[in-house]
Amino acid sequence: MQPTILMRSLLAPLTALIPAQPAPAAAQSVAELKDCARLTHDQALEKLRSSPEGLLAREAIDRLLTYGPNTVAHEARKSAARRLLDLFFTPLSIFCSCWLRFLTSPARPKVRS
Repeated sequence: MQPTILMRSLLAPLTALIPAQPAPAAAQSVAELKDCARLTHDQALEKLRSSPEGLLAREAIDRLLTYGPNTVAHEARKSAARRLLDLFFTPLSIFCSCWLRFLTSPARPKVRS
């Protein structure tokens, strides 16, 4: 059963009322995705409790209420100043600055005791 325009128009106001839920842990999501990739088509549909025809309207509403809207999580945008600082404070840049300081420092006489 294909979702119709009527079904979409009925679900649209419902999705606006549902608060966004935090995304699951990235490592867990990746592991689940890899597990699903190893399954056959029928096994994947069974694991996801779906069918080749898709979900029924009632199942779609239940999942929407249970899991929230299907949205992509985005990282917070960094300011230009923060991105500039990130360029200078990498492990390699810190190592190179220390090495350069070591090479350009004046030689100190050895103290014998």
